[in-house]
Amino acid sequence: MSINAPFLIKIFNQLRENKALSHGYLFFGESSGARTVFGRRILNFLETGDWDNLAGSPLIDSLFLSGTDGTLGIDGVREAIRFVWQTPFRSPYRAVFLDGDVMTPEAQNALLKTAEEPPAHGVILIGARDAQTLVAPLASRLEKFYVSPASSFSSPSEGGRVWVGEALARKFIIGDAKSRKDIIKAVVADERAEATAEFIEALLVECRRDSLKNFRLMGGILNRWTKICDFNTNKKLQLETLIAL
Repeated sequence: MSINAPFLIKIFNQLRENKALSHGYLFFGESSGARTVFGRRILNFLETGDWDNLAGSPLIDSLFLSGTDGTLGIDGVREAIRFVWQTPFRSPYRAVFLDGDVMTPEAQNALLKTAEEPPAHGVILIGARDAQTLVAPLASRLEKFYVSPASSFSSPSEGGRVWVGEALARKFIIGDAKSRKDIIKAVVADERAEATAEFIEALLVECRRDSLKNFRLMGGILNRWTKICDFNTNKKLQLETLIAL
């Protein structure tokens, strides 16, 4: 699988095990294919506890909606709402995955009330290129995770791209203010849309190796990443607030 599966799978395994799943998630990223693949896999996971549908049996308590003729309108969302309010048959959850890139503003507004007050067993999942694809009230009610198109990171020698894997993240965590500032400058200068998200992901992975020691930094990372995703804000300035943590 060509997305950041290990990172996301680990998180959602823990959330499911601890019965700490939220009722709403936005999976964003520039690759619609990666989002679609992950959407289908997480529906299978929520229903069966497995990430892969090895038996090939149809899902009963999960619904994937990508719309028709390139649009997901109010009728499709009403179908999703009816579905998520029904009692699960074999799963603890009743989950729907919707393509946010083709969901009309009217359809998104129709989903708002259910996103605000979902049933106890309901999970609403939306895939979109970025949070700005959705109307702000809906986006604000969803926890956000980046789905990258590739699980590997670029090497420093490839076209000026920044390697934002674990080595760079570890260097940031143990580095002084100057080295942290240099790393942030290099990451922000990378022209790839996913470079900053890869850096945040790698930082969180490294922080979790010693979550007690790095809890302040982890909190700062999550706070700043939320602001970057939700608002049209300066990435460099947001990341530089992490230097002193």
